[in-house]
Parts: sequence; structure tokens; C-alpha cells
Amino acid sequence: MNNKLSFFLGFLFLLPSLSAQEFAPVGATWYIPTVEFAGWGMISVFESVGDTIIQDKSCRIVNKNQWTCYGDEGAYYIHQQNDSVFLYNIETENFDLIIDFGAEEGDEWVVPTPAFLIDYEYFDSLFIRVDSISYMQVDTLNLRVQYVYVSTEEWNPDVYHSPPHTKIVEKFGFWNTLFPPNSLPTCDFEREIGIRCYQDNEVGLLKFEEVDCLVAVEDYSFKDKVEIFPNPASGIISVTSDGLKVETLKLFSLAGNVMLSTDSYYVDVSRVPNGLYYLWVSTEKGDFYEKVVVNH
Repeated sequence: MNNKLSFFLGFLFLLPSLSAQEFAPVGATWYIPTVEFAGWGMISVFESVGDTIIQDKSCRIVNKNQWTCYGDEGAYYIHQQNDSVFLYNIETENFDLIIDFGAEEGDEWVVPTPAFLIDYEYFDSLFIRVDSISYMQVDTLNLRVQYVYVSTEEWNPDVYHSPPHTKIVEKFGFWNTLFPPNSLPTCDFEREIGIRCYQDNEVGLLKFEEVDCLVAVEDYSFKDKVEIFPNPASGIISVTSDGLKVETLKLFSLAGNVMLSTDSYYVDVSRVPNGLYYLWVSTEKGDFYEKVVVNH
């Protein structure tokens, strides 16, 4: 980070360090629930289990307990250099930059990923761009938060972009799935949806949801209370919820880009091109996706 960032908002928060917190110290464990179109899935557990040396670089070994759309089961090898976190790519034998905790607004980087098949299209890179910076108080830690766009396409300033749909949190990594997802947020199989619990030897156990860290099956019957209409639609798509609070709606393209985002009970697709999309509905009881068609 720049030296001028010695204080946050003057008198309010004293930054604990001018460099990022250590990422993935041995013993660190992330518990991240997954979801699929059919309902809730299992709990992805990432655990930093030890150290190793690859190409003369000191690496942390982070194990993941299951396959999801956002990454394979097995070991990931992480190398941290100051604010930059690199992931060892076994296929190319390169260390790819996946996180830059020191990146500022407007900074960009590209994460190469193995080719994968989603909706009959191949993507081999993810483009990450920092939209804005804030801070997040977690226990005694004041952590830097980067709100980022993650896309399969290069940034185009001439195209409308809705608010970014994920964030990178100092010490924790990508909030929804630890590492950059090597797939799209709209796959039909299990995918992580956000850190529920985190623990390490320094901070102990941190819980971000008032449920057990390893509870895998949740009540998904709330979806029966939600109605989305009309579908197909040419203008307003409304969501009714029979007393259930709807917190956020997001419209995803098949390429995984957020087309629209709102905190209201409807989205206006009148300016969205014809095609198939996914409407992400976040409620007080949980989240789910629904396929919607835009047809003017």
C-alpha cells in the first residue's frame, strides 16, 4: 500500500500495517457454503496445511475438500510476495497473479485459467478490475476491501457496467470463493457463495453467519414463496415474495457478467438485449438463481 494510507478517515481507524495481512497462514481454514439450481449444496472447506518449495519459491499448501464450478478438489500452491498473491498453475508451471491486495481503483490484472466448458463456450482467462476501495472491521482487524469486476471479457469503458458483484478482502481473499473462480457464477452445478466462517491461530474462529460452520443442508422451501413474472419479459420483471424480504436482484448474462443490480423488487430489462439470462434473487432466508428470457 502507499505510505500516504497511514490512516483511514483521519481519526477513525488506525491502519495496523502498510502491507497486507499474511494470506493463508498454516492452520487457516475457510468454510464456504455452496448452492446449485436445485438447492443448497455442501460446505467447501479450504485449509492451509503446510509449506513447500516450488521453483525456489516458498509456498503454502491449501487443500480444498470438494470439486465445484469454482475450482477442483485437492491442493493449491500459494506464494505471497508483499501485497501480491500468486497461484501455481500446474499445467503451465507458472505462478499466476490472482490477488493484488495493494491494487487501487482502476487497476487491472488477468488471471489465466485452464480452459473449461460452460454453455458451449471456452474461456481461458478472467479479467479483474478494481472498482472501489473501502475498509471492513472484523474483530480487532481493520481490513482493506476491494470491490472488483470479474469478467471473461476485457474492460470496455464505453459499455455500461452495473456495480461489481464480488470483493477481495485483505487476509481472506476473494469473498465468494477464496480464489478467482475458474468458472462462471451461472453454472448449473455447485458453486461457492461467500465465506461463512474463518479461523486461524491469530484471530481464532470468526463467524459471518449465525449458523454452524459445517451445516450443509438448509431450509430451501422459501423459494416456493417467490414468484418471478413475466417470463419471458420485455420491460419490468417483478418479484413477489409472500412476506419474505427480498434484499437484492442481479441479472447475469451467460458469460457471467452482471447486467443489472438492484435492491428493489423488480428489474427493468427494457435496455437489455434479447436472450437467456439468470436472475439471482437474494432473500433473508437464502439465495437462488432462476433462468429468465428477455424478448422485446
